[in-house]
Amino acid sequence: MARSTLASKTIGQFDSRGQLLRAFYAAISPNLFIEHRDLWLHSGILHGNINLSTIHISNGAAADAPQGFLVYPHHTTQPDPTFQSVMSLSSSVLHRKRILPTDYLDDLESFYYVLAYISIAYTSPHAFLPPHSLPPSLAMWAGDPTSRESVLEKEAMLFGFGMGVGNVAPWFCGFIFEELLDGFHAMLKCMYLRKVDDEDVEHAREVGSEEEEGNRRKEETLMVYERVLGSFELAIDCVEIYEADEERTAATQEDGHGEEEEASTYRRIDVGPSRPQRHPDVDLLDLEKIMASRIFGEEMAAVDKIPVRAEIAVF
Repeated sequence: MARSTLASKTIGQFDSRGQLLRAFYAAISPNLFIEHRDLWLHSGILHGNINLSTIHISNGAAADAPQGFLVYPHHTTQPDPTFQSVMSLSSSVLHRKRILPTDYLDDLESFYYVLAYISIAYTSPHAFLPPHSLPPSLAMWAGDPTSRESVLEKEAMLFGFGMGVGNVAPWFCGFIFEELLDGFHAMLKCMYLRKVDDEDVEHAREVGSEEEEGNRRKEETLMVYERVLGSFELAIDCVEIYEADEERTAATQEDGHGEEEEASTYRRIDVGPSRPQRHPDVDLLDLEKIMASRIFGEEMAAVDKIPVRAEIAVF
């Protein structure tokens, strides 16, 4: 199936939470098209311009077609700096002499910024906050992305605490998208700090042969993509149950039985790394605990174990 035959719309034109997340998942994961993960693993090719216009949602696609994909703009198209990685902007804006080489993490960082922007700037499908109402951290790098202050703010956010908690619009199921963003950020921060360590000369000498180093990096890359995609799978599961519960609650209220029936009739329990199943003994409200414990839990703990010298070396 040729990509051009698919009717599509840009990611900012989503109609539901699930549609939004499934499009992200498809754009990152391997599918009928060679999408982001496999393109990097097999060819070492970066997209380099992931933004609101290059992530697409498939409209009315066949059952075997992906629900989202990446558009690769012409090589002469200038990247949108709003969603570019910190390292990509460090040379052109901050004029730093020492910058880390760009790789798949820079594109994943762009995916994170797009998801964060939508989750915070949009209040519901096709509705978004005016620029003056955006949180300060988002307003700065979204409003003037090539200023030195904006890039430094973005860097402080990336190597600090992220931007999910307390900023996500209520329509996005609150904790579900917050936990997804927090986990995504924790993974990026952890891997960037490891990348700084990899650039250390003494560490490079300890790695071993070039082939061993290549295998180590490939395994690490696969692990990162597995965790990222697993987090989106879990978020999609949680959103589906959340929305099913909303629909059931609305239906019971229309029938006049809202006070007689429990709103949270869909329940589930976490039984694996990415695919929790419904279970009669776990309340829907426990979704928050499930999300917090499963999405990148190991990476959040690992961030605290990164040597302080590595974090200092970034700045």
